[in-house]
Amino acid sequence: MTLSCVAPVGNPEPQVIWLFEQKPIKLQQKVNMAVTSRVTWDGVVKHELNITHLSIEDEGQYSCLAANSLDHNINVTSAPAWLQIRS
Repeated sequence: MTLSCVAPVGNPEPQVIWLFEQKPIKLQQKVNMAVTSRVTWDGVVKHELNITHLSIEDEGQYSCLAANSLDHNINVTSAPAWLQIRS
């Protein structure tokens, strides 16, 4: 499963942090999750959270936070997405 997030443009480019239940995801502790970033054809940077081998522990609310330490106007949290696991 892949969740996508587009961060606003900033200088420097905002850092994107993925959240689970409103807490930062510690990717080094999640072997089934990976983050990628790519530039789309129209120049927008799209950030993606890829989750493989879904389990009941992955169920919950996901969102992303874009923040730029130099530009205080860029500190945006996405609308949440809810992942429900069905057996």
